[in-house]
Amino acid sequence: MNRELQNFVPNYIGENVEINESMIPVVSRIRRYLSKEELFEHFCSAPQETGGVRRFPYYRVDEALNACRDCLYIMEEDGQKKEEKEEFYKLASKLVMELILWVEVGFEGIDNFANHRASRNWTSLVGHNINDQERAKWIRTEGKVFYDSTLRDFVKFRKEMGIRKDCFTTIGLEPLLKNWE
Repeated sequence: MNRELQNFVPNYIGENVEINESMIPVVSRIRRYLSKEELFEHFCSAPQETGGVRRFPYYRVDEALNACRDCLYIMEEDGQKKEEKEEFYKLASKLVMELILWVEVGFEGIDNFANHRASRNWTSLVGHNINDQERAKWIRTEGKVFYDSTLRDFVKFRKEMGIRKDCFTTIGLEPLLKNWE
């Protein structure tokens, strides 16, 4: 394994993980916030997602946005038990944390992500049969609207609920949430 990659991959990793060395700059920026175990946990595929082989780093922005949107919808329903809301908040906050780490920290913005090969994983709403240039254009326009509105709705919910301590405060990402206030 490349010496530089040893800073990002846990020692227990097996040979059945495909590592994309071209993504070292992305993971090195994210690594400032997470331990290598956490980095690997949040940004490695499950074998069933990627043809039977785990890939690192790997992240589906579209799936995270859709799942976060679902959590927000459920949390806003009337009659929700406090414990249920807390569980859905925990999941939504994990997803938003990953989104911000991947897009804003790792790729330094959605425009850079849109132009990167990693954006090929974004297939929801844009479709599978689209070339890289069309996908990048879609992500920078309609995808950005979806991304920003999801994060803005999450930040609004977080503020309304008076959340003071969560994964954002723990790892120092809270200042980045201000971008969606």
